[in-house]
Amino acid sequence: MDANLQQLITGPPADAICAGYYTSQIALRLIKPGNSSSESSYAISRATAAFQPPASRRHINTHD
Repeated sequence: MDANLQQLITGPPADAICAGYYTSQIALRLIKPGNSSSESSYAISRATAAFQPPASRRHINTHD
């Protein structure tokens, strides 16, 4: 990965960063006394699903 901080991050790496950010924000707001774990899990799974490509574009990279 290039360490150039002036370059925009796009595509799957950007999606992973956004998904991580939004799920951490959801966790901070929902994981507290009085909320059920299923509420938190549902909200987190919805946020991560928003950043996944459609099934037709998913692939597994086996050449790492």
